[in-house]
Amino acid sequence: MPKSSRHTLVALVVTFGILLVLGLLVTTRQANLPQTTPYPFTRVFETIAESEIAAVRISDLLTNEQLTITRAENGRWITAAGVDVHDAGTLIARTFALLPYDGIIAPEDQEDPSLYGFTPYGTLEMQALLFNGEAHIAVVGYLAPGERAYYAKIDDEDSVYILLRPAVDYMLQQLRTVAPS
Repeated sequence: MPKSSRHTLVALVVTFGILLVLGLLVTTRQANLPQTTPYPFTRVFETIAESEIAAVRISDLLTNEQLTITRAENGRWITAAGVDVHDAGTLIARTFALLPYDGIIAPEDQEDPSLYGFTPYGTLEMQALLFNGEAHIAVVGYLAPGERAYYAKIDDEDSVYILLRPAVDYMLQQLRTVAPS
């Protein structure tokens, strides 16, 4: 083997070795990083999974319009009237489980509840019943300034949450378009 070919071979082996060591270092460092949430937002109901939800009710508190969906024995989502709405039901349950918020207003920092849209009840109510018997509720009030979020009360908490608008608008759209119960 000519001398220049040996130098080239040695250079390639050394380069490969360096790249291998660097790859192992990067992989090891990434494995040692603290685990973070897989979502780019903060969830209201951090511990609820879509698969744990047995039923969802969305109610417009101004018009009394309601949508109630339940998971049938076969796992498919149906309305109270028995209409199969599996795809929409899956997305509704997922939206509730992942319900994102942007901030919380502590009770001591709140002004008159009517400023947030709770006079006294709010405008939209979203409820989920879990298979373990737990129930969770989000009562939505007015749009926050800038119209990118809604004010909401969660379960029995005194704080006011600032829910991201797309999720709430999606639930409102589903109330209007999925077969009413």
